[in-house]
Amino acid sequence: MVSANTIILKYYRTTFWYILLSAILGFVLEIMHYTGIHVSLGWFLAMVHLGVIGALTFGLFGLFLRLFSGQISVDPDIRPFQSLHWLLNSGVILLSLGFILHTGWILGIGAALVILSVGWWGIQYIRLYSSLKNNLRTGAALFGAFASVGLLITVIIGGYAIHSFMSNSVSPTVRLAHIHAGLVGWVTLGLLGLGVAFRGSDSPVLDSNGILRSAVWVWFAGVLLLVGLMLGKRFSLLMPVAGIILLGFLGYGYSMPKTGKSGSDNKESTGNRKGFVPFIVIGSIALFLTLALGFDVAANYPNGQNILHMTLGVGGWIIMMILMSLFSEVPKTVLKIAEQTGTEFPDTFLFPGIFRLTWIAVTLSLVIIMIGNLASVSILYTLGTLIFLATLAIISGFVLRNYRVDRHI
Repeated sequence: MVSANTIILKYYRTTFWYILLSAILGFVLEIMHYTGIHVSLGWFLAMVHLGVIGALTFGLFGLFLRLFSGQISVDPDIRPFQSLHWLLNSGVILLSLGFILHTGWILGIGAALVILSVGWWGIQYIRLYSSLKNNLRTGAALFGAFASVGLLITVIIGGYAIHSFMSNSVSPTVRLAHIHAGLVGWVTLGLLGLGVAFRGSDSPVLDSNGILRSAVWVWFAGVLLLVGLMLGKRFSLLMPVAGIILLGFLGYGYSMPKTGKSGSDNKESTGNRKGFVPFIVIGSIALFLTLALGFDVAANYPNGQNILHMTLGVGGWIIMMILMSLFSEVPKTVLKIAEQTGTEFPDTFLFPGIFRLTWIAVTLSLVIIMIGNLASVSILYTLGTLIFLATLAIISGFVLRNYRVDRHI
């Protein structure tokens, strides 16, 4: 019988395959765009969905599965997650192919498979969530539950947007609602929950406190209002909603140090975790600045600092935090699978130097992108984007090559 750790590692590796694929595609498209070669919108949409539905969603699925497998007394029934992996993988590939070919029936099948995958994930999440003790349902697992609702809203709006895409009449408000349901609802809520769960020790922390419980409810309410107002074209009301989300973030930041254990007795593990501090610091600063810029975007829509808002939100917050989570969990998962073989691992296995170089290169690239945008220097913007995408491609290839169980047995 396949173990839960084997399935979790499969999700992690699939994440890096999609990061690699979307980074290479993005690199080529950026060069073509800068040199004036026309590229259809479908190619850019394919790249975005390979990254968000492929990389980020597979990564979050694996990380939440890791969260549950570390809490219940026996491994969860992993057969549904094997089916989910195949289903979502097929959906992402067909959806991306449909965008590139601008073919309705392929898009329709791909979207249907993605929506079915999300529904299947929701059913399995409820099953695992209900297996937890009551006192463990109000922390990271509750973030995951609300995030999963955000994912469902995202794919439903996305299904409608696909119909509009085929008729070349996608409403900007629908597109914004789709993007924010996915990135503010699904991905960010998920990463905030995982930040609580994995920040303290080798075993995920699921307990909570009153402020953290309030923070997740406030953030989720803010997401629902944000998406609803965008769909209703009520942009004049977005400012107070941005304040609600910021309030949720401040409550989260205040309560996080007070939640669960603050460290591990394993000195080696603790030492390796120190290497992830820059990811967390830069990611948290980027999220705060993203929320702050959200006020400017809301007040001056559609002429606010949209590029900076997107750059900091996606590049600074989401990429930094998903990489930090995976860099922390992938090596440990390989160790758990291979531990019965008696294999010896080098001291750098848990945190090789290239992980440190990654956050440096990503930070540098984001700074160049923002300077290029603020100074209206297109060559700097393109250079920063190419460094960013090349870094993601290189680190993905490194992880895929070096963190395979068969490589260490």
